[in-house]
Amino acid sequence: MLYGLTQVAVMTALPGGLAAGSSRPVAAAVEATLGSAAGRAVSMLVVVSTFGSVLGTIFTVSRLGFAMAEGGAFLRGMATLHSRWGTPARATLALTVASLVYVVFGSFRGILALFTFSVWIFYGITAVALLILRRRRVGEPAPWRAPLGIVPPIVVLAVGAGVTVQLIALDPMRALLGAALLASAFPVYALIARSDRLRR
Repeated sequence: MLYGLTQVAVMTALPGGLAAGSSRPVAAAVEATLGSAAGRAVSMLVVVSTFGSVLGTIFTVSRLGFAMAEGGAFLRGMATLHSRWGTPARATLALTVASLVYVVFGSFRGILALFTFSVWIFYGITAVALLILRRRRVGEPAPWRAPLGIVPPIVVLAVGAGVTVQLIALDPMRALLGAALLASAFPVYALIARSDRLRR
């Protein structure tokens, strides 16, 4: 709801396609309504928020890579912890290198488009998995239950499908590239699983 209200506010302050043409739409909207000083303050807040988001992503994805490696779905070498800090240092380093490759060879908008396309597919898959696991009563008895039952995962699935279809319609080539990037995980996983079986 907050995201939707923010979008409405920005499009109201910057009508006629001005929001879509701006590289800093939120700051520009605030500047148009409250003045240049407020716009600069919002720009600073966006930078701080972006760094926080990047940090959260690094924490999450590096640990996801570590967990996948422990389960045999990723390179075994990533399933190691730092001897002193107890953090997945190798997985974090691999994520950093991959991020730098993206930055060097792609624009910010291109990276954002690829990320948006991929992440909504994963959100949708997660919503489907949650519905299946709940139907099979996996993890019962549950220590707590989210309100509204199956409604939230269905909403996530519907939004994810809508965003994905919209991205395909807006930029089919970039969507195809994102799909190819996701599909490349299957042969990589097959090679890792085969190598793991041979070692055993």
